[in-house]
Amino acid sequence: MPHPNFFALPEQTQSALASLSVAVGGVIPVNVRTWKIDMSALPTVPDGVDLIQQVSDWAGKSKACLYCFENQSRDVDLVAVELAFTDAKDRVTNARAYPRLNLHGSCFYVGSSQSLAKRFKEHLGFGASETYALQLTHWARPLDLKLEFVCAKYPDGTTPEVIHALEDTLWQTRKPMFGRQGRT
Repeated sequence: MPHPNFFALPEQTQSALASLSVAVGGVIPVNVRTWKIDMSALPTVPDGVDLIQQVSDWAGKSKACLYCFENQSRDVDLVAVELAFTDAKDRVTNARAYPRLNLHGSCFYVGSSQSLAKRFKEHLGFGASETYALQLTHWARPLDLKLEFVCAKYPDGTTPEVIHALEDTLWQTRKPMFGRQGRT
């Protein structure tokens, strides 16, 4: 006989999803911004990376943000991108924690953060080495990649559950090459 906790689970899940659906309805970003990143021109140290300060100034403190890294290099060989990434990951280049590799695509990564500048810095490869992030400076520089960091900032009071639902949908629609889907 199944454990009693599981009998009501389908109804409880349906109710929770209906509540989340209502909460997500009409939630739109208060601002969306795009930054261009030329990997070959990015400094090897965080000092002098003006982009980090720009992202920090724009995001402010403790603002719910969704973001993605989009590949803008028209002639990039995605197999070469995959090989450079897997080589760095396999060698644990600079003792970094690298995300999962998925299928090839123009979107490299989808995520959310309350501390956008810190997360952006980690993805560039200037954050804590044990944090799973793209670690771009540790493998992508020789590929001459041109990326866009696209970010949406949401209103104060947007709950983590709503942000996670929006992130999951963005992940499913963009199918990023790196990382994993948040909640599911």
